Order: sequence, then structure tokens, then C-alpha cells
Amino acid sequence: MDNQISIRRIAELAGVSVATVSRIINKTGRYSKETEARVHEIMDAYHYVPNMLAKGLRTSRNMTIGILIPDITGVYFGDVASTVQSYMFARGYASIILNTGRDKEQELACIRTLQSQQVSGVVHIVRENPADAGYINLPTVYLDADPAREPNQENVVNVTCDNVMGGYLGTKRMLDAGCRNIGILMTPQNYTHVKRLEGYEKALSEYGIAPDAGKQIHLERMSIRAARRAVKEYLANDPFDGIMCLNDAFAIGALKGLLELGVRVPEDVKIVGYDSSDMLAATNPAITTIIQPIDQVGETIANELLRMMEIGTPGEDAGEHSIIIPISLLDRDSV
Repeated sequence: MDNQISIRRIAELAGVSVATVSRIINKTGRYSKETEARVHEIMDAYHYVPNMLAKGLRTSRNMTIGILIPDITGVYFGDVASTVQSYMFARGYASIILNTGRDKEQELACIRTLQSQQVSGVVHIVRENPADAGYINLPTVYLDADPAREPNQENVVNVTCDNVMGGYLGTKRMLDAGCRNIGILMTPQNYTHVKRLEGYEKALSEYGIAPDAGKQIHLERMSIRAARRAVKEYLANDPFDGIMCLNDAFAIGALKGLLELGVRVPEDVKIVGYDSSDMLAATNPAITTIIQPIDQVGETIANELLRMMEIGTPGEDAGEHSIIIPISLLDRDSV
């Protein structure tokens, strides 16, 4: 079979117009599901692949975006990047995914690489101080950051889950269960952790408990090992009855450290994690966690980036260039 079949020939075989085939390929306009299925069946039979370079030339746009992630091993980062990539691919865009390694110089080098590739837009997942985010003169959607914009710069949107509410809900769940001495595992340089700390302190204040910096367990590395070691050290000096863990790796490490000390969870100490990775359902006991809706996050990022690349301005939902996505708490057995 001829794998160089033209759109015109596909239209003839499907019994539709060239314009209809074009709309189906580009996922624009109206067409029936039956027509779409018939066109795709012909495209598959003839191994037809749309020429995205040609499309880019017609639209004066490179059909490629960049995705910057701080840690390629992070489950949450990988899930978000994969979701964004899938949404963008369905709309005809390829993705270049680069790992910044949480290193400022490497991050800037990655930005220069994307600019040299003349990508049409960037998704920038930032975890450190947002003021340090590298300036990108391209349509950019930041996840969980709010970097300073240039005057009159319209092509920037920040998408974030409600981190303050997440810290609040997790802490309140333990307070409602009777905890009164709750520690918090966090990375102080992390933008989202600082926001979640606000929620933690708000919940304590509502119960008449004064926030105490001594309850904050600061970790430089977001790892299970670091959390396990820190919990065992801190618990020797301060017998917490609850631990708010600001990511799932911390929650797993905290659980492991407690069990190694012979501390019962949740009878002696209760734990809440954050990010809702599948790992927390496999622990014993399964860990209560804050859910960040990854599909909604990925779809929102993709839609905002597409709008800025193709129309030039953020969507109405972006408000002051920021979209906050609601979160929820998933109750399991650790509280």
C-alpha cells in the first residue's frame, strides 16, 4: 500500500470533503464520530502520518513545545508531564521533555535549548523559589509557581493546585481524629511546601494551637530515606502524635521510620501524605493523602498553552494570570 497517500485521496475513499478530513486530522470544527472513525480507518490502512512540519509552515508555528521538570524520577512530575504530552500530541504537537535536576544553571541551559529549538510554547514545572524561575520569552504555563512577569507580558499563566487548602485539610483531618502534637515534614525552599505550611498553621490556629517552628522537620532531599532517618531522630526528642508529610515519599519514609521504632500507625501516630501516588495504597497501613487531580491539571495546562500559542492571550479562567485547581483528601488507614 502507498504510505504517501494524499488527504485528497483519503477524502475520496471516505466519501467526504478534503475540508472534513483536514478538520478530523486537526481536531477542529464539526464532524460525526462515524465519519471520524471511517477517516481514521483509511489513514491507518495506508499508514498515513500528518506532515507536522508542513502544518507548522502553514501556520507559521513550530508544532513542538518544551516541558521542563525539576526531577525526572518524581512520580507527580512524571505523571503531569505525561498527561500534558498526551493532550498536546492529540492536538498535533510534539513535546521535548527536559530534566532541570533542581539546578539553576541546568534549568537556564534547558531554557536556552528550547529557545534554540524555536519551540512554540513551554510548560515549566518549578519547585524552588518562583522568583528564581528563568525568564522565557515564549508562551509559558508554570505549574506551582508565580514568577515575576515583564511589563505588559500576557503570555504567562500559572496553574496550581490549592496548596494552602491541601495543608489545611490534611492537618485538620488529624486534629479531628484527636492529634494535638503534629509535626510537618517539608522542604523549606519548595514553593508548594511553603504554601502547604500556611494551611497546616491555619488548621492548628483554628484548634487554638500556636504554630511552633520546632515542629517543622526540614529536609533538603525529597527522599524516603531522608524522611525515615529524620522521623526517627525527631521522635526521640518530641513524641508527635501526627505527622503531616508534604509529599508521598516523605509519608512512606515516615511510616517506615515509625514502624522500625515499634510505633503503631495510626494508634500512636497518625500520618497524612500528599500527591496521591499509587504507592500509598500499597503500604501497610495504606496512607491517607491529599489528591491533586493530575488529569485536570494536565488538561488545564495544555488548554492554556494552546490558547496562548494560537490566540495570543490566556483564557478567561486564568484571571490575574493564575488558575487554582481544587484538591481533596483521600481517607485511608493511617489516620
